[in-house]
Amino acid sequence: MIPRGARDGEPGAEKRCAPSTPAGLGGAACTPDTRAVLLTLVGEESADVRAVAGVVLATSEDRTPEVADAPAALVDEEDRITRREAGYGLAVRDDPRTAVALERLGPLTGPEYRHAHRADAVRSWWRRNPPAST
Repeated sequence: MIPRGARDGEPGAEKRCAPSTPAGLGGAACTPDTRAVLLTLVGEESADVRAVAGVVLATSEDRTPEVADAPAALVDEEDRITRREAGYGLAVRDDPRTAVALERLGPLTGPEYRHAHRADAVRSWWRRNPPAST
């Protein structure tokens, strides 16, 4: 586990890939090798492989620019869940590409999103970054 407040380069500062991830990756340390593999998988031909790698990186505590680029690369995916994860990954990083990702995602309405933490993060991002009035 990473000590709270650990910074890059300090002991214990290895970032976690995700607290809970698909395919049993369960928070494996996001070492440079792990990150490189996941970033490669985001570009795979298989939509399922891209989705899994994208979810791991989007929910990662890794805030490097390369990892932020992974969800941005998935905002045009056909699969709505993959687009949702991409939008979430950008929103929690307060990335400037979030607005475009969320516009492509569309509204997160309905009972399934009422208490969903990803939808909450998206709504919170919109509150912090309201569209400019024209």
